[in-house]
Amino acid sequence: LFRGRLADSSHRAMVSAGGRTSGVWRHFHGLCTDRAFWMMAIGVFFIGAVDMGMLQNQVLFLQVDKGLDITTVAWATSMLAGIGVAAKVIFGWFYDRYSIRGIMLTYLLLAVSVLLAFPVAGVTSMFIFMVARGVVHGGLIVEVPVLTKHYYGRENLGLNMGIMAAFLQLGMAF
Repeated sequence: LFRGRLADSSHRAMVSAGGRTSGVWRHFHGLCTDRAFWMMAIGVFFIGAVDMGMLQNQVLFLQVDKGLDITTVAWATSMLAGIGVAAKVIFGWFYDRYSIRGIMLTYLLLAVSVLLAFPVAGVTSMFIFMVARGVVHGGLIVEVPVLTKHYYGRENLGLNMGIMAAFLQLGMAF
């Protein structure tokens, strides 16, 4: 008897949510037919993977691989976070002005910031690397809403942002 009531109530919940869920899946399926969607989704996935891979491993990289003092690395990581917060505001304006081309420039700057990790040999080169990483990381945090709005417009903005953010998060998890 209990199992029947539970199954009945969960069935009703699924049916009532099914209308909304099927709309999301229908919208996602519509996006999947667009080649540009997959180019953006794959790009955002890889950008998320590179950005988070650098962010999660920079302390060990700088301390263990580059031999820098943990206090210096901690100070630089805090500086990166502060620069990232300021960069969000600047990149919001930058993306509104330069749209998708500005996001593409940020992706190029991500590659430059990764390359700046290799020559780190002391505090000065670490400072340059961390400033570049902070600026780029701040720009990448606000890129998905702008990318979806400027490509797809305001219609279904929440759905489009959510779908593209899912690809970014999958890349970060990767």
